[in-house]
Amino acid sequence: GIGYRTPGFDPYLAFLRDSVFLKFNTRAYHNAEEKWMVCADVLSVLHKLLQHYEPESSHFVDDRTPEHSQKPPGYTIMLHLLNESQTFQKIMYVIHAGAHYVVHPVKMSIAGQKALERSV
Repeated sequence: GIGYRTPGFDPYLAFLRDSVFLKFNTRAYHNAEEKWMVCADVLSVLHKLLQHYEPESSHFVDDRTPEHSQKPPGYTIMLHLLNESQTFQKIMYVIHAGAHYVVHPVKMSIAGQKALERSV
């Protein structure tokens, strides 16, 4: 039989946010700079989704009818950023890491430096 899956983009966004971004700094990587590459790539996707989001009043109504149940991905990201969610806290971690790197540079490959800069 067919398993239950929420239709739309939400499951993919939740995977990207919860399983990739929120855990990027706790995983073991072959090369240390790969962690910043993962972070930069995920943030690039989130940024693109936010850039293309145009808020509408219908997005802010808690309506469970089929035509209103699917909110745009940008709405979901915005909601996570405007609350003290794990996503917001992880972005603050990235900013802190970038600021710390500027003040106390560590030896890192050029690729790692560029990925960290893209993340911040």
